[in-house]
Amino acid sequence: MYVRRIGSGPVSCFAIPGWGEDHTSLLPLEQHLQSVAEVHVVDPPGYGSSPRPQPFEIPETVRLLKQAYAQAGLGSAQAPDTIIGNCSGAILAAELAMVLDPTPVRLVFIDPFAFLPGYFRVFLKRGFGKMAYQSTFANPVGRWITNQMVGGRQEQSTDMTSTFRVTDHEVTYQYLKLFGGLPGIEKYAPLQCAVTIITGGKTFAAVRRSITMWREIWPHAQVTELANSGHLPIREAPQELVQSMFADGRNVERGGA
Repeated sequence: MYVRRIGSGPVSCFAIPGWGEDHTSLLPLEQHLQSVAEVHVVDPPGYGSSPRPQPFEIPETVRLLKQAYAQAGLGSAQAPDTIIGNCSGAILAAELAMVLDPTPVRLVFIDPFAFLPGYFRVFLKRGFGKMAYQSTFANPVGRWITNQMVGGRQEQSTDMTSTFRVTDHEVTYQYLKLFGGLPGIEKYAPLQCAVTIITGGKTFAAVRRSITMWREIWPHAQVTELANSGHLPIREAPQELVQSMFADGRNVERGGA
């Protein structure tokens, strides 16, 4: 598993990028993390330099993430840590937290989805679905049209589909199927850790609904909105995002909420 460390500071973190992304998606945060936090960013299984899950299922995906987590030297009771999940990476962060002992001290979700919206489920329909995915994300014209359609939810300079220029589309499609098959987030309710959710003020309705769902299972979750950001605060508001993630300059004490 490929893991890259960015930043330096008293807080130890393990970060999981979102759908279609590898570790490079979090690099805009690097200059703002100095003396704040040490973040180990993984290439999720199948992306970048990390191997594909075999089989491509949640248990094997989580096993590989746990391997990367241990590889980064995280998880001891003496060094409490934070797991960061961006976008759909929030689901993988929660899945990972469920199998760790001790449980991470904190989860940080960045504009997280809690379910697969209907407009993505179209791509999973038998026969038509994969062709529609290829036309939308694997085709430069399709990406341009998609970027124009979501333009109101981002800064004008932000390309919402840029990562799909270089992603492995077979892997990305397999993740779409994987997320589409998950039963729901209620299984994560027993997690005993602090939760921070940071969202863009101009994000998608599905993310806003997702945050409501996350707070239903974790009423103690702290939610911060970055008013001038859309779905990609890592690119659009990196300094404000880091400040919100580490507002107190330290990790939360183990067992706190």
